[in-house]
Parts: sequence; C-alpha cells; structure tokens
Amino acid sequence: MPKPFLYQLFQDTKASLKLSLGIAEYHALLEAVEKGTLIGDMQALQLACEVIWLKTEAQKVAFRRLFEQQQEEEMAAVLLFLQQKAQQADKKDSQNQGATTVDTPKEEDPKEPPINKDEKEEPAPDPSTTDKEEPTTEANAEVLLSLQEAEQGVALKEEQAQSESMLSHPYILSDAYHPINERDMRQSWRFLRQPLATGLTDELDIHQTIRQFARDGFLSNVYYHKTYEDKLKLLLLIDYKGSMVAFHTLAQQLIDTVQQAEHRRHIQVCYFHDVPKKHLFLNMARTKAIQKEKLLQQVSAKQTRVLIFSDAGAARGKTELARIDDTWDFLDELLPKVRQMVWLNPVPRQRWEGTTAEEIAAITPMFEINQQGFRAAIRHLRGKSA
Repeated sequence: MPKPFLYQLFQDTKASLKLSLGIAEYHALLEAVEKGTLIGDMQALQLACEVIWLKTEAQKVAFRRLFEQQQEEEMAAVLLFLQQKAQQADKKDSQNQGATTVDTPKEEDPKEPPINKDEKEEPAPDPSTTDKEEPTTEANAEVLLSLQEAEQGVALKEEQAQSESMLSHPYILSDAYHPINERDMRQSWRFLRQPLATGLTDELDIHQTIRQFARDGFLSNVYYHKTYEDKLKLLLLIDYKGSMVAFHTLAQQLIDTVQQAEHRRHIQVCYFHDVPKKHLFLNMARTKAIQKEKLLQQVSAKQTRVLIFSDAGAARGKTELARIDDTWDFLDELLPKVRQMVWLNPVPRQRWEGTTAEEIAAITPMFEINQQGFRAAIRHLRGKSA
C-alpha cells in the first residue's frame, strides 16, 4: 500500500534536501490544508509547501522536481480531497447566505380563529431555498489523511470523521503529551561535554594573575584565558518502525534537541529495527546504510558516548530469547570500544517486567525516558553516578 501523499512528500523532502524539518512544519501544512479555501489545487499545495518548508531558491528547484515525481494516483487522491474541502466551504457559505433571505413562517397559534377561506394565504416558502438536513456533511464524511501501519509502511486510509477538524484523528501531532518536553531535554544536553584546552585567547586572566602575585610577592607571569573545544563524540542509535512507530516523534525530538546545541559538533545518528545487525541506516527512510563493523571502527574508547533509544521489546509485552541473545552479542562488540553507553526506553518501567526489556536492563544501564530518567542517563554518560 502506498504512503499518503502529504506524509510521503514531507519525508522525501526532509531526506532528499537534508532539511531540519520537524513535526511542527508538518503540522503547519496540515492546518493550511484544513482551510479548504486557501489550498484548492496542486499548484497551491506546492506553493504552501515551499513557503512553510523551504528557505532558498536552490531548495525550491529541487523540491519542485521531487513534487513532480510523486505518483499520479496519489496526487489525484489529494487533489480530490482538496476539491471536496473547497466545495464544502463554498456550499456552507451559500447555505448561510440563503438562510438570511428566507423568512421562517410563523407557527399558527391554535387559540386564534381559523383563517377565512376568502383571505389570501401567504405562499409557502420554496423547499429548495430553505435549510434542510444533508445526508452527508463535512462533520460526518470528511476524508482524512491518516497513518496506518502496514507491512509496506504507512498507508493511505479514508475514514469517517466525527469532527470538523482534520487534526482529530488518533495520531496526535503534538509533543504536549511526551513524558519529557524539549526544554528539559535541551537543558540536560548542556551538561554533556568533554572540554579540552586547545590554546590561549587574548583575554587576560585577572584572577589567576592576582593569585600568582599574592603567592609569590612579585609579578612573575601574566596569565590568559584558555580556549576549549568539546571533543565529546555522541552516537545515537534509534530503534525505528515496528513497535516504535508510536515513539517516532519522541525520537525526532531527541535528535533535534541535541543537534540544536551550539557546541555540539560530533554527532552521528543511526537507525535500526529491534537489534542492530549487519547494517545500520543513516536516514529515517533507510535508503543509506553503513556496515556495523565500519561504524564500530569510527568510535573512540576515550571520547564516544552511545545512547540507544528503543523499547527493548517492552511494547510487545513478552520475552523473546532470540532478541536477548542478539542484543547481548551487539553490546559485547560495542562496550569495549566506547567510553560510556546508556539505554533510553520510552515504555514506562512498570511494563518492563516479564519482557525482553527486563533481561536487557539487567546487563546494561537502562532508563525510562522521563525528566528524571533522562537526567540520570546524561549523568551516566558523563561518568557520574546515576
């Protein structure tokens, strides 16, 4: 089954153009599409994507080529949806205008005397001009672009909605319900550093110079502030697809917050499914890969910290011996080659018992991804007691 056009376009644009787009940009496009009078055809949709997602003319040229390459059947489905939204908006406006010009006949009072037959009765209003109940309205027949997990990926599904908002589908495009917010993540990442002095600045270190003068009684040397560079290398291993679909936005928040840090230079993100095996992927679309052996050759026992983001099988609620064995084998290869490693689990700790996660947590430091657990994970990466 094909992916929905808007979601596929968002993912391909982000991967092909290497843009730092997040769920907020995708959410903004959905809000624009929701307003049927603003986007009524594919040209308007393309322009909206360029305004919301892109910044340079070079990006627009590449995006337009990508936009044209989408499958015709997917584009036709979205065009039909946009036309329906526009027609519904126009119909609603026309009905509102018609309602203001029609006088509602006054209900006859049973106590008043009967009308004389000779008197001219007021003509009954034309039924075609009055409001009538529509068998199908926007409130109960709205076509939504929703995400449905399937073997081939994310599928397009037409479903009946019970709300006028297309944001009322079960997939909440918001981080308001994450166990930890972006602000707390950013603050915690700031403590993860490995500064190394690389030289001297032109700024005089007054305090150090005064301390030396007070100790020796004469000015024997002048001290300057040192320059430092963060030598810490961070490797993020993200479990993607399968049971982790529900945590994709949380994983993206984890990646975005660490990449936005000004001092953070040496970051690598790799994706895997269930257990890192022969290859790990370098993008979410899983079109670029790196061999596990080559990746392990790039890490440093003095500088590299590894953070694994995975449910470790807790979401399935059972124990899988094969997954435990494969995870142990991978950790045996990884741990001797890096300085520190932690495991962040998006599933609450009380659900680890009796699952694969409980066995894996027994051999590696695993933390629940909430405010307290995330801070403890950062302390462990720093070599401090968690």
